Amino acid sequence: MDCPRCGVRMDFQAETEIMSDKLKKIRYLYKCPACGVKTSDLELRLTRDGGVTISVYSF
Repeated sequence: MDCPRCGVRMDFQAETEIMSDKLKKIRYLYKCPACGVKTSDLELRLTRDGGVTISVYSF
């Protein structure tokens, strides 16, 4: 995927964020190495309440 701002080929990356003991987010995104623009591709939310619930959000 090419960057919409500068046209450089974007890198595919994953970022994790721990919101609390019960909620974690994993984001898959494209990031431009030249200008830093990020474009979200997919987000997983892991929720723990007795078991584990996985929610998938696509952009």
